[in-house]
Amino acid sequence: MDYPSHTGHYAPLLMVAAEASGDQHGAALVRALHERFPYLQVYGLGGDHMRAAGVDILFDVQALNVVGVVEILAKVPAGLRMAHRLLRAAACRGTRVVVLIDAPGFEVPFYTAAGVDAEYVGHPLLDRVHHLPAPAQAAQTVGLDARYPIMALLPGSRRQELRRLLPPMLAAFQRVQRRLPSLQGIIPVACRCCARSLRYGHAGGGSDRDSHGGGV
Repeated sequence: MDYPSHTGHYAPLLMVAAEASGDQHGAALVRALHERFPYLQVYGLGGDHMRAAGVDILFDVQALNVVGVVEILAKVPAGLRMAHRLLRAAACRGTRVVVLIDAPGFEVPFYTAAGVDAEYVGHPLLDRVHHLPAPAQAAQTVGLDARYPIMALLPGSRRQELRRLLPPMLAAFQRVQRRLPSLQGIIPVACRCCARSLRYGHAGGGSDRDSHGGGV
């Protein structure tokens, strides 16, 4: 692949991150790109992390916070308008490359069949698995004890997911804990807004020992 000169002109890049975790991955990618192409302009759909990395956010990722068929259908008109505006922005800015992160429905064969040069590059977490701490160290970092069983509750990062999925998960955890008192729980948090939802009981209860993982 031929890369343009660092001092030359290259078209702005459109980046679309459809999830809170994708917003973090997008920000990391933008920072890496700016190390090689400092004048590259990036715009699109994302959140606070991408905005802090210098991305011109046209639409905030929170606008896509929907769960369930009814909510999805209700957001279809707004979603189509959003897509139309992104496509119009891409045409106006002369964009030639689009990066889709955590985009449901993105399938390379679908795009290649339509004549689009598309490539799946994998998940960035694969670059980090070689640096994972030992289980005992990881547990201690979030205030847990690796000598006893640990259950992870993974409701998702969207507010609606937290509101709908976390309460029954907590109820199930409590039922198991009654039979296994030594059971510990942890809820990974993707973003600050998720931590606030947990902390103030928006999602249905549970303690907030650690906003980025801790006891339930």
